[in-house]
Amino acid sequence: MAQDDGDNFLRSTAACLRAMSGSEREVRFSGTQTIISPTEVRLPAPARSGHPGNRQPHEENHGRLRGAADSAAVWIAHHNDGIHNRLAPMAPPARAIFDAVERARVEAVGCRGMPGVAHNLRDQLEQKYTSQPLTPPGADESGENTAAIAEVAGLLLREALTGEKPPESIAMSMDLWRPWIESRAGDLIDDLINASDDQQTYAELARRLIGALETD
Repeated sequence: MAQDDGDNFLRSTAACLRAMSGSEREVRFSGTQTIISPTEVRLPAPARSGHPGNRQPHEENHGRLRGAADSAAVWIAHHNDGIHNRLAPMAPPARAIFDAVERARVEAVGCRGMPGVAHNLRDQLEQKYTSQPLTPPGADESGENTAAIAEVAGLLLREALTGEKPPESIAMSMDLWRPWIESRAGDLIDDLINASDDQQTYAELARRLIGALETD
């Protein structure tokens, strides 16, 4: 791919992000993580053609950046940091669940009526779990189960809000986790679905969900 084509793709991606988010933040491509600040959005740097470690086809590389850009755009457009930080729990395990459940809400709301965005976010999730397995439930002293609970809670809320099943690569682990989560959550998942357009109410319900999941 010519350098001009690559530069045009990055400019187009940045322009789409700003248009979707309604924000004029500067968009940069640097590092490996997405970082959103009040003045800029930093998206992962594209893999360079010809680099010895780059085995990604151009389309896969582009898909990864589109997913990151769309995820950032819907977060800016549909998430309020003030509400989130005011209601977020202090304990790291609880905060991880709170953040994951909010991410599910934002992306579900953000892709409504936008099949291209839904496709990019789905691809991003599938790519993540292709290389990052989901820890199954069970006794674990390393803390991985604690992290997995947050991931599973977010994935189940995403499924409930969008109707999309989690990635096939983690289907077995999800089947093991599902009854554990659902037996504790009860009607809270339905309540969260009904509150998805109201971040304040949704966040309050998310705190109740955390309490339910922390109950033995």
